[in-house]
Amino acid sequence: MRNLHRSALLTTILISLVLSQHGCSLKNSDQSTAHIRFYTINKNKQLSELALINNRSQRGCHNFPLQFKLYRVAQVGFNNCTLYASKNCKVDSAIAMEWRGKKNNKESKNVGQTYLISPGALWYFINKDEKKVSSWYCG
Repeated sequence: MRNLHRSALLTTILISLVLSQHGCSLKNSDQSTAHIRFYTINKNKQLSELALINNRSQRGCHNFPLQFKLYRVAQVGFNNCTLYASKNCKVDSAIAMEWRGKKNNKESKNVGQTYLISPGALWYFINKDEKKVSSWYCG
């Protein structure tokens, strides 16, 4: 009986270690990490997220591996983010964005043109469906 108890305990510890090594441990789903999401659009007006972009959850300036034509941007958890037409977040290449979400309640975003996008999922480019983007900065 004692060996059975010890075996069950060792099995439980082993499973816990394996799950924690592979990131499968249970986490509080209310805790979201900061990240930025980039969306393209096809000729049928269907959105597609560019999910394989590195450093989307890291603060600072990051270059895209290629120049992308983006349609919409969403960011969660950062104070603000800015998109740039040039590599290395060159200030003079900052791209203006506008909020197209709800505009008539106390949670509404800046309705006008801005270079600093706050958390939210409905950030679009001013006067364009798509815009070429080479880098972004989130802080």
